[in-house]
Amino acid sequence: GALFYRPVNLKAALRLLQSHPGAKIVAADTLFPGVAHGDWPCRNDRQVVVSLESVIQLREVSFEQEQWQIGGSVTIRALAEALGGRIPLIERMTRRFSSLQARNRSTVGDHLSFAACGSDLPPVLLALDAEVLISSLSGERKLMIKDFLEGAGSTAMERGEILRSVLLESRTPNASELEGNHHLSGFYKVTRRNHNGRAIVCGAFAVEINNEGRVTKARLCYGGVAAHAMRAHEAEELLTGAPWGTKAARKVAVALRESFPAQTDFLAGADYRKSMVSELWRKFFAENRKPGTYVPVSDGLDDHARLLEP
Repeated sequence: GALFYRPVNLKAALRLLQSHPGAKIVAADTLFPGVAHGDWPCRNDRQVVVSLESVIQLREVSFEQEQWQIGGSVTIRALAEALGGRIPLIERMTRRFSSLQARNRSTVGDHLSFAACGSDLPPVLLALDAEVLISSLSGERKLMIKDFLEGAGSTAMERGEILRSVLLESRTPNASELEGNHHLSGFYKVTRRNHNGRAIVCGAFAVEINNEGRVTKARLCYGGVAAHAMRAHEAEELLTGAPWGTKAARKVAVALRESFPAQTDFLAGADYRKSMVSELWRKFFAENRKPGTYVPVSDGLDDHARLLEP
């Protein structure tokens, strides 16, 4: 038979993982990390499952010392409601995140720990330079999200560890932004259907522009293209320091096509994914061509985006 545990605090959960090293962790409806369908033991073995849904510390969203702390068992819907639009990139991601039912059940921790290549959340957190806080009985450690994600279904977590929270710096307006600096962000997704569809390609962008019109920081992050969410470092370097405009955006669009080792699967081929990487960037630029003025465009490549064609 199987044993099912549902601890109510973090220490109890960690002790259970120490007592049962082979235990599977479940959050919402997802087993992690990297549990395949064939990974269950045979019927004669005793399976141990530890649910994190009732762990109080993992269900909290707090703001301390100019930093958001988001518990690993916080659902996508609860995350959006707690932030209340204070981080626009997350707000835009949740609008495209599967269905209402999925947003009510899916948690921050299961999406990061499972590390599925088509998940919406990892590229968004990459664009926001997020950190993760990992807990174990021996203590806690912090990792940048880029170091946490290692591959498809693979993370830097070890046995006996639990993803306690995600840490995000505050994005409240400051005096410099009021003087002409701009923070542009956007999330875009290509799927076969609007709801319940895994991303063929999704892109999360965060660009900061100073009062002289030059890019001071750029994060161009994608999911669904390669084995795990990745940043387009070469394209970011091309953009950083350049004046925000069509010339720089066109160079970035060309560089993005070869930025990732795109995969081929039942959803799409590598060439299609490479083209969509560039197209999502074109749409972001078209909607934010004039900093401070957001002009939404249609799902297709319209006249604004065609300005970046070679």
